Amino acid sequence: MDFRSPVKLVCDLTGHGDSINRVDISAGKTLLVSVGADNCAHLFDLRQKRSIKRLTFADREYKDFKGNPDESPFLIRGCAFSDTSLFILATKTKYSSFVIKYQINVSGG
Repeated sequence: MDFRSPVKLVCDLTGHGDSINRVDISAGKTLLVSVGADNCAHLFDLRQKRSIKRLTFADREYKDFKGNPDESPFLIRGCAFSDTSLFILATKTKYSSFVIKYQINVSGG
């Protein structure tokens, strides 16, 4: 692929408040998930070319390593589609990471 040639814009990923760090496209090529430095994940419908869901993560029950409540947003680090689910990697500290699973229709039907 020659990256010096003009490229085709597929979708404007409007919605993030900071840089996008990771993306994944569903097997049916109809959904795209992006995660960014704004601690959000966005689910985009590539047919409609728009964000259909904004995901943020906080847990009122989460306690920091000292046992104090920590309601600050999780840092979103990664994303991946499977056949029937969307997985988001979220972290609070360098010691605690979580995989969050969403059941979604990724077939594009």
